[in-house]
Amino acid sequence: MLCGALSGLLLCGCGAGGSSTSSTVAPSGAGTIAGLSSRVLAAGELARMAPLGAPLLGGSPQAWSDAAGLQGEPEAEAARLRSLGFRGAFGERLAAPGASTPAAESIVVRLGSARQALSQLAFEGGQEYHRDSAGAATPTVFAVRGIPGAYGLQAGSGTLADRTVAFTSGPYYYLVGATAGSASRGQLVAAALGLYRRAGG
Repeated sequence: MLCGALSGLLLCGCGAGGSSTSSTVAPSGAGTIAGLSSRVLAAGELARMAPLGAPLLGGSPQAWSDAAGLQGEPEAEAARLRSLGFRGAFGERLAAPGASTPAAESIVVRLGSARQALSQLAFEGGQEYHRDSAGAATPTVFAVRGIPGAYGLQAGSGTLADRTVAFTSGPYYYLVGATAGSASRGQLVAAALGLYRRAGG
């Protein structure tokens, strides 16, 4: 699993084998999530998968941390996001046709500025690599062509590989991820590139 403070949080929140049909929705708080739903993957944009269950909403750093069920120290994470000018977040779990459990995720977080979004990208990339390095195999970093500054990370190999692509566009931080080989590296990169172009990149 790609289970990070933000990266992988949607899949972790429902468990490796749990149902996602009753996902938690955070109160909107003081922030705004207006327009964020158009900045995540839609049905058919990643390996024929579609959103499953209710989306995860975060109108404040604390609401996002609490709703995501972050492991570790959600209060510290909320404080970190607050320092980056957090404005809102939106996430979807994605599943294959007919499936009842999610196999992928798409999230967007609106920060205070483009520089703060880049700080979030650097933080999450480092955290993700560190977590995966603690596992059985060293994660593989792969190039994401067409998206300046993006990173791709793969843990495992073949049909069991978990993959993540993360990038920024202006003040927005994006992450798309797929577990257990549910999407190839090429499919994940293509989906991320579509989001980046939609964002005006």
